[in-house]
Amino acid sequence: MSSDVNGGATVATAAAVADWFHLRDTITVDGALAAELHAEGPPPGARLVLVAREITHAPGYVLSVPGYPVLLVAETYRGNGGAVDTTGPAGPSGQPGTSGGSDQGPAGRDGGPGGPGGDGGPGGPATPITLLAAKSTDVALIARGGAGGPGGSGGPGGRGRDGVQPPTEESPGLDPGTGGQGGDGGNGAIGGPGAQIRVRTVERSGVRVDGSGGDPGHAGRAGQGGRGGGGWGGPADPGTDGGAGRAGAAAGSSVAPDLRTDTADAWWAMVRGELGDVYAQAWANYRTRVGEFLFRGYAAALPDRADNRFAAGREFGRALVLWPQHAHAAELSLRLAHNLSPIGVPYDVDLVPDFPAQEKFVDSYGPLVLTSLIAARDLLLFAMSEADKIQLVNTQVAHLTDLRPILGLERDAAKAGLDHARGRAEIIDKQMREVEGQLTAVRDKMVRERLEFPPGNSLGPLVVPQSRSPPR
Repeated sequence: MSSDVNGGATVATAAAVADWFHLRDTITVDGALAAELHAEGPPPGARLVLVAREITHAPGYVLSVPGYPVLLVAETYRGNGGAVDTTGPAGPSGQPGTSGGSDQGPAGRDGGPGGPGGDGGPGGPATPITLLAAKSTDVALIARGGAGGPGGSGGPGGRGRDGVQPPTEESPGLDPGTGGQGGDGGNGAIGGPGAQIRVRTVERSGVRVDGSGGDPGHAGRAGQGGRGGGGWGGPADPGTDGGAGRAGAAAGSSVAPDLRTDTADAWWAMVRGELGDVYAQAWANYRTRVGEFLFRGYAAALPDRADNRFAAGREFGRALVLWPQHAHAAELSLRLAHNLSPIGVPYDVDLVPDFPAQEKFVDSYGPLVLTSLIAARDLLLFAMSEADKIQLVNTQVAHLTDLRPILGLERDAAKAGLDHARGRAEIIDKQMREVEGQLTAVRDKMVRERLEFPPGNSLGPLVVPQSRSPPR
């Protein structure tokens, strides 16, 4: 399963076979990451490759991954007092010796010797750790060899049988048996070899490393001699203790760490070479995607997004360092430099909508959607059982029944409003008739008191009676 820009997975490629490749913007090293690793189940010996802009440990968290080489790549690595530990497994302990029986010797009454303890197994080797972090702080990298297995304890000697007093003077007595000798302890094994720890940084503090070999296994303890038999004639002599085993011959071999500090340019060049083309291009693609997300989310008026253009520019720059041929990162970076939007137009451009084209699209798309909608509706209707249809009808009837009192209230309210409006109209009509009567009286009076002018200058009456409609 290959990894995309959104996650980590086991990657099988020509450049890295059976790597577990985990790519993120930020990675938190904690129990959740360990659980994800366990769930993915990379085969033993697969390299664990963690790549991110920032890798941060949960406070004090130790990621223990014995049997897996580890490559950690980040611009910033914060250990928070935690560690990455690839210490090899401890060697198996030697088997304890068997206990001696109680039927040895000429008369079958002495304790038997205990069996020797088994030798321990050698400690397992550590796996290498490589940390490539421009800035790394407060982390321990541990690649110690596994401890050698301890020798098994010698088995205890068997106990001698008790003496038996003769029941009669003619019968001989049975003497107690002596105790059996204890078994020798097994030998401890040598410790496993440590592994190399490589650290490449531009700036670091509090980075601790340990690639020492595993401790030798302890010697097996001597088996204790068996007790002598008691009873008549006892106690008999106990058995002698066995000899202790030997401790492991030596600790495992240690590997000196390789810690270097580079310039920023040299560090990025080294990272490209360490990752190889496949992983370098994958990281460049990821950072371009992150940068484009930030670029598109830029909003000068929002405090949490006002600096998105600067953050996006950093991501595009890192992508081009990882993969100089990345055309999309170069194009987006150029748009940033020219103060253009992500789609390559100025922020203050006015776009005139093409309404005819939009209407044509809607008109052409509508019948297709309508056909699908009708088909889906018919399918649902025909798929309904008779009981479902009855239930649907009953539900609608109940809904209409519930609406009846509401509609009645609305009808009564409308009737009351109509009655009120009619009453108000009658009052206004009466007032209008009264006003018309007053106007008629004034007009008649003006006619009666009309003014006249000298001959030849008569202008006629100032007020001419107007015909009016009879009052209603």
